[in-house]
Amino acid sequence: VDHVEAWVRSHLTRTLSDADWSALMLAYPSQQAAIRDIRVRLTHASFQHPPNPYDCYLLDGLERDLLNELHHLLGETPWQQDALPPNWAQFRIQLTQPDTLAWVSVNRQHGGFTLHCAPADVAARLSAIWEQQPVVLIGAAVDADSRARTYRQQLGLDDLTCLKFATDRHNDSIQLYLPDRLPMPNTSHFQAAVLQEIRDLLNRPATRPHFSVVLVGDTPMKAQIGTVLAAEFGSRVRVEAPLPQSPQASNGILVTGWAYWQANQLDLPCPQQLIITTLPLPSLEDPMVSGRVAHYKRRRQDWFRLYLLPEAIRQLQLAIAPVQVSQGRVALLDNRVNHRSYGRQILAALDPAARSSYSDDPLDLDLSDLT
Repeated sequence: VDHVEAWVRSHLTRTLSDADWSALMLAYPSQQAAIRDIRVRLTHASFQHPPNPYDCYLLDGLERDLLNELHHLLGETPWQQDALPPNWAQFRIQLTQPDTLAWVSVNRQHGGFTLHCAPADVAARLSAIWEQQPVVLIGAAVDADSRARTYRQQLGLDDLTCLKFATDRHNDSIQLYLPDRLPMPNTSHFQAAVLQEIRDLLNRPATRPHFSVVLVGDTPMKAQIGTVLAAEFGSRVRVEAPLPQSPQASNGILVTGWAYWQANQLDLPCPQQLIITTLPLPSLEDPMVSGRVAHYKRRRQDWFRLYLLPEAIRQLQLAIAPVQVSQGRVALLDNRVNHRSYGRQILAALDPAARSSYSDDPLDLDLSDLT
């Protein structure tokens, strides 16, 4: 159940694409010209947003005004659902719900856009389902808290019996390298420093014969690191691509983002080394993240402790699972874990681990000396 919240929100997301606009004009033939005009204005408004790595944006006031104009144009105040194509009716219902996330994804290459809306909070939708029958929920990285308080709040679960199985300190341990001299991720020197650190880790004699994964959350930085490493290590390097079916695969280097790694890690060899450039804290530049943060702010809740930090811990625990199987090495190059108050929670989530902050030989630690 690690991904239940995301699955439910995805299932409840209502989308309007090109085909839906065509269906709307067929349903209202006398208003085709006006519908086409509003669509053109929505396209122009959507493309006024500055480019970002996610190619999507929360609907602003102008875009919402255009949708309201369309509603009134069709003479539905409120809309008569049976007069609308089904997708439009479902979209309208979702859009009028409180605490709804509404956004537009833009295809700049083809000059098109797609509208989306989804509930910011799925707990209300799920709480009634849990009451219908007894349930047993099983996950690998549900919550750092033994009572799963945050996770239960997100899924609308009342008090329940929680069992948290302890990891085997001898068979599920990792070697954890935590350098304490790197610049912070939000500084201009970070990328150059972390790239040199990655080179050093990949060039170590104990590392070269084995499969390594470099996890980079920032999309532009991922491409840049992949290019630099490919120039140095050649065909061993893949950027979010399958490993070659050759002997070189055993010492391959995969440069990947978090989503690709989680989707494909079961089909890949267990890495002997996992290098994490930054903590997987959801980026506020992502409109979906900023929309959910705004939802917590409206409720006067601690959005970092209730959303960003639990999500980061969950992502970390899922990401390192294959390394625990191989008793490999995890290098965490984000210095915030050493200097921010939440660093202790991050480190607790990575235990059992033998930690080192030394750069001379961080990869050959004695796993019997676990901290």
